[in-house]
Amino acid sequence: MGKHEKFYSLIDEAINLELNVSDLYFLFHKLFPQDKEFWWQLTLEEKNHASLLRSGKEYFEELGLFPENILPDDINSLKDANAKIKGLIVEFSQNPPTRQKAFNTAFILEQSAGEIHFQKVMEKDAPSKMEKIFQELNQNDKDHTQRIYNYMKEHNIPFEDQNNLNFDKGVIS
Repeated sequence: MGKHEKFYSLIDEAINLELNVSDLYFLFHKLFPQDKEFWWQLTLEEKNHASLLRSGKEYFEELGLFPENILPDDINSLKDANAKIKGLIVEFSQNPPTRQKAFNTAFILEQSAGEIHFQKVMEKDAPSKMEKIFQELNQNDKDHTQRIYNYMKEHNIPFEDQNNLNFDKGVIS
C-alpha cells in the first residue's frame, strides 16, 4: 500500500471512529430519556469531529498541508476500536445497558479516544494550523471525559471498576 493509500485508509478509519461513537451516543440518547439532552450534545460534537477530519482529508491533504504524523502508524488499532464500538451498538440495541453501564462505557470510551487521537502531535509546542485542529479534537475528548465524569457525579451514577468495562490501555478491547 502506497503512502497516499495508507493516509486515506487511516483518515477514513479515524472518521469512522468519530461516527461510530456518535452512533453509540445517539443510541444512549434514545435509551435514556432522563439524559437525552446530554447524549444529544455529545452525539453532535462527535459528528463535528468527523466533519473536521473529513475537511482535513478533502482540503488540507490535497494541498500537502495535512500533518500525516498525527495519524497512528498502525491502522489496526483504529479498525479494532471501530469494530468494538459497532459491536457495542449491536449489543446495546438488543440488550439495553443500565444507565450506569452506559455512562461508564462512555467515560472509558472517551479516555480511550483521547489515547487513539493522534498522540504524536498533541504535545507539540509549535503546531501547524492543521495540527492545532487535532489538538482541539484531543482536548474535546478530554472535555467529554470530564463532562461525563461531572454528570455522573451530579446525578449519583456510580463508577464501575474500569477493568470490568472491557477496555484496555486506552483502546477498546
